Amino acid sequence: MKHIFLLGILFCTIFFAPLADAAAVFQGGGLDAGVKKGSQIQGVTKKEPREIITGILKKVLDYTALAASIAIVTAGLFSIFSFGNDQTKEKAKTILIYTVAGLVLILLARGIVTFVTQIE
Repeated sequence: MKHIFLLGILFCTIFFAPLADAAAVFQGGGLDAGVKKGSQIQGVTKKEPREIITGILKKVLDYTALAASIAIVTAGLFSIFSFGNDQTKEKAKTILIYTVAGLVLILLARGIVTFVTQIE
């Protein structure tokens, strides 16, 4: 439990600390100066919401495909180190079947996202 808490703190520190610059308080100059200052802050984008959402979806699908690859390696390790134990072999087979099915779904979703983004 302690490790999960520490990993959560590490995650928040790495990914949310850069956002502190974007939350800086603007002092003076009025609305136009504030808009100009805000457009200079890194992270403010001029992309369309559609591009941002598809970029996020593609990254999420890429990371889930990576997780599926790790699960396939884990299933292989279960199979290798089963030492003749039928229960462990069945567990490895089940992990492999579900992971491959999930990977197929991930690749289909990635294809659908790519197809939809190319429609104009």
